[in-house]
Amino acid sequence: IQYHYVDKKRLKLSYLIKMSFERNKSFTKIKLQKKQKIPNYLWRKLFDYAINAFFSFDSVKIRYFLMRIASTLGEIFAYKEK
Repeated sequence: IQYHYVDKKRLKLSYLIKMSFERNKSFTKIKLQKKQKIPNYLWRKLFDYAINAFFSFDSVKIRYFLMRIASTLGEIFAYKEK
């Protein structure tokens, strides 16, 4: 185990959501060779995560689904920008 200092702002939900969005956006852009239509499964994933976040009453689950929503939106935006 290695212990090290982590800036408190990096543990905030807003920072983690932003980084999840940006990370998946950049990974997807690298993976795409040319402009493509946004796959239907991404819209379904986004819908499923949003419904799960809305109907979850546990803060840990809500945090998880918000992170997944951000990452899926990152993928969708990468398809739109490519």
